[in-house]
Amino acid sequence: MRGGARARGRAGQALRREVELTWRGLEEMTVRGLDDDERVAVRQVLERLEGNLGRALGEDDGPV
Repeated sequence: MRGGARARGRAGQALRREVELTWRGLEEMTVRGLDDDERVAVRQVLERLEGNLGRALGEDDGPV
């Protein structure tokens, strides 16, 4: 890998870490105050919504 490509690779990894940290923070803010059972229920509902939207768009690989 040449110097420029290596620097872009390091910058990309740093950006990825920053995005992952930000995403984790958003996830925590979203479910703050919910207990484990409530978090499971929310996840199940979101998975069903995802499946419904996928089927509506012709992507029949989501949960029913």
